[in-house]
Amino acid sequence: MKSSFITLVVSCLLFPAATSALADVDYFAPTIDPNSFAPAALNGPLMVAKINADFAASTAAGDNPHDLGTELVDNQVQTCAAQSDAPNPSVQPPVPPPAITDQQTRPAPATLPASPGCAQANSTCAQSNLSCAQTNPTCSQTCAACSSSGSGNGCNNCCGCQPWWVHVDYLALWIQGNHLPPLVTTSPDGTGRSEAGVLPGATILYGNNYVDIGARNGGRVTLGFWFDDENINGLEASWLTVGQPTGAANFFANSSGSPILARPFTSDGVPNSQLAAYPTVVIGQPHTPGTLGVTSTSSMDFAEIAFSHVFERDNGAQLGWIAGYRHLEFRENLSILENIISIDPANVNFVPGTALNVVDQFQTDNDFEGAQLGTQFSWNRNRWTLDGSTRLGFGNVHEKVNINGMTTITDPSGDVTQGPGLLAQPSNDGTYSRNVFAFLPELELNLRYRLTDQIDLSVGYTFLLITRVARVGDQIDTNVSSTDLPTANPTTGIGAGPTEVLRDTSMWAQGISGGIELRF
Repeated sequence: MKSSFITLVVSCLLFPAATSALADVDYFAPTIDPNSFAPAALNGPLMVAKINADFAASTAAGDNPHDLGTELVDNQVQTCAAQSDAPNPSVQPPVPPPAITDQQTRPAPATLPASPGCAQANSTCAQSNLSCAQTNPTCSQTCAACSSSGSGNGCNNCCGCQPWWVHVDYLALWIQGNHLPPLVTTSPDGTGRSEAGVLPGATILYGNNYVDIGARNGGRVTLGFWFDDENINGLEASWLTVGQPTGAANFFANSSGSPILARPFTSDGVPNSQLAAYPTVVIGQPHTPGTLGVTSTSSMDFAEIAFSHVFERDNGAQLGWIAGYRHLEFRENLSILENIISIDPANVNFVPGTALNVVDQFQTDNDFEGAQLGTQFSWNRNRWTLDGSTRLGFGNVHEKVNINGMTTITDPSGDVTQGPGLLAQPSNDGTYSRNVFAFLPELELNLRYRLTDQIDLSVGYTFLLITRVARVGDQIDTNVSSTDLPTANPTTGIGAGPTEVLRDTSMWAQGISGGIELRF
């Protein structure tokens, strides 16, 4: 054994080029084959100490045939061991483990930890990896925070974000009524001709009150989009429309002289009336909608677009601000119709049997265009959310009033002539408009119930106010010259009255809603 090690060392020293190159290496760690000689002793200081000890013993015994006069250093031993590494036939290679059959249970593979940046790095985490939210605490915490934020429109993408949402509402809306002056009166049969239909003794059949005050059917559609996963910054657009009130305040009356029908007015401040049905004087035309009728229509459309930003969230509550643009259009139309026949033999203007069709028409159109600023809030508990907003619009209202009156006169021979109306005459006929500054504040409250992760049901309340708007009733001037009556002298020119009176006032609207919201 001693001579074998000496022979091994001497053989290594006979390769000067190799040892010279390897001497520059501070530490050399060769790969050791498990079948080589003494694998546990072929590296490091233990091998150096053993060879040096054998060298000293052989020198002391005079057994040094190669005259080795120096001790080995660590890199020489390792280099030598690497060069002399050879298979050892006495060492058998390890036996591989037996293959696992189908009947045996394979060990479960190790579970790799999920990436902590799942929610941020993979925006489709929930869709592509259903177990992400369960295995990744970041996702779970983000989802929990979002669910408790009360945003009501989805949450972090790791939980399946729905950036788009659409809300559809049915509205029952009430609009402040249109105040009209007295337009139709009656008097008991037997009342003298000069007193028939004249206020204050006559009975008012239509006017002198607010009309169109019933509930109106309407609808509102709102489309929104969140720019980020946390529902911080969003954009929404809304459109609302309502039409005629239920049981619209229209009036029609037929008379062949009884009951008495009249249209009241004042002449130089003195009460007077134009008769539409009075025995032996004037009667209603047969086969017409009515001897005397009044129709009133109105509608409102509203649209807005707004950017929203949530700046505070705490324990299921959140607060944000909104800014944007809003538009409102409100239209009204009032028509007063007479379908009468003159039967008065004393009337010098019309022979008996002459038909007169009188129309007075008043229209208003108000267009608001302006900016809006406001706040929005919500408070969430489990599946219930209470939210609302306050908005202040400010801008320009374009008020437009159109007045038109006409009397069509057909004598018994069929000849037709034209004349003015009663409350719409050349003195006030025409179209008038102006621009005024107005405010448009709004309050909205909603109670929502989350039916599913994508669907909410809601009920709500809305209050809206516009500070300046032209209403039809305010444009009617009842001061008429007694010589300018359609039944008296329809060809008379421009008189002192009625006059154009472009007036405006404030108007409110309020209503309740029921709707459904879908997030996708």
